[in-house]
Amino acid sequence: MKYYVDSATGTPWQFGDTTQRREDGTFFYTVEGDRLPGVYGPDVLVPAVYAPDIVIPEHQEPDTIDQDGNTVPGVLVPEHTEPGPLVTPEHTEPGPLIEQGALIEYPISAPTTLVEVTLAEFQAAQAPKPEKILADNTSTRDFLLAIALQAIGGLAVLTNPALTDPVDPADTAKLAEWVKFRTDVKAVDLTQLEPAWPTRPA
Repeated sequence: MKYYVDSATGTPWQFGDTTQRREDGTFFYTVEGDRLPGVYGPDVLVPAVYAPDIVIPEHQEPDTIDQDGNTVPGVLVPEHTEPGPLVTPEHTEPGPLIEQGALIEYPISAPTTLVEVTLAEFQAAQAPKPEKILADNTSTRDFLLAIALQAIGGLAVLTNPALTDPVDPADTAKLAEWVKFRTDVKAVDLTQLEPAWPTRPA
């Protein structure tokens, strides 16, 4: 395997050993033609062909009659150029036959800003970035806090003697569990790759 990192984005890339690189930075891989008899090269995209632009001389448009029966003088159209008509539309033609034993180059869609690195450097580039870890963990924390807030709000009514009489001791215990859960969620280190989130109360 060959390992690369995009110098522009830091994104890691890896290719097989058959991958090669041209001087312009583009990548391709090859297959031995003698193992693929009768193989043709990639189809060729032929662009559309248009006729030369047409010069329209100055001319007077014919008069017209409006809905009231009045004659409306034609407009004087100045000399102008219009695009030539389409002669041949864009189309694909079969690629040429590759000689027996020739190597076929198949292009690879990859940035030209890739820099070859060691396996260790490649693995380091694969690791999540600190800002991504923080963003993901913040999202999880906010989700868990929202659930806790909803549960605490409902239990607060059930455990308020002024609103619920008598108060069920089980609801009081559940409220304490959810309050502790919320506190534990807030204490989680959001910079850790896989933080230990507290278990949600049943």
